[in-house]
Amino acid sequence: MKRLAIFDFDGTLVDSELSLIEVYKEGFAAIDETCSPEQAREYMHHSLKEVIVERKIIEEKQIILFVKTVIEAIDNENNLKLIKPYPEVENVLKTLQNHNFHLAIVTGNSKTHVEKVLKQYGLYHYFEYVVDSIICSVPKPAPDPLLMCLDHFPDVKKEGAFYVGDSLQDIEAAKDAGIDGYLLERKNEYPSFAGRKFHDLEAMLKNIALD
Repeated sequence: MKRLAIFDFDGTLVDSELSLIEVYKEGFAAIDETCSPEQAREYMHHSLKEVIVERKIIEEKQIILFVKTVIEAIDNENNLKLIKPYPEVENVLKTLQNHNFHLAIVTGNSKTHVEKVLKQYGLYHYFEYVVDSIICSVPKPAPDPLLMCLDHFPDVKKEGAFYVGDSLQDIEAAKDAGIDGYLLERKNEYPSFAGRKFHDLEAMLKNIALD
């Protein structure tokens, strides 16, 4: 029976922190605001819509300029070079694929950006499906993006699927979608979280049934 492993992208498969700090710095500079590295690290776990609400950007021209700048900055060549896959990623993907798992991504980022990064490192061929913020406009922690992904694989039952992400929003989305959620806590950000959490994908792999 086929199973399904769904991954978040930023902070889960790739280390995009340095890139996103620059992206948000450029985005806010375009509307004459500042963004500290600490603020950018927090914004990484949220959709652009949520960031706009949080920062109380209400003028339409400002919103359009901010979003346009961020989208352009994400795919800027210099910022793309700052993104690196975590060292264990390819081995984990290869192992799951060899054990009859479908592989997919559910992300608040854009599919175009995700594909560019994956192709840059020769990882794109592992994934069969990507749900982004354009394909599904309802962001996590709503379960909608995960449910859309599950619908794409009719040969997989919910009990045969799991989602791996680096924020509590990811775990909430997985729970509400009716699948297992694994928290990837690379920097000990959620010490009080009592659910299943791992410090890297290799540790996660050792704790799931492959056969």
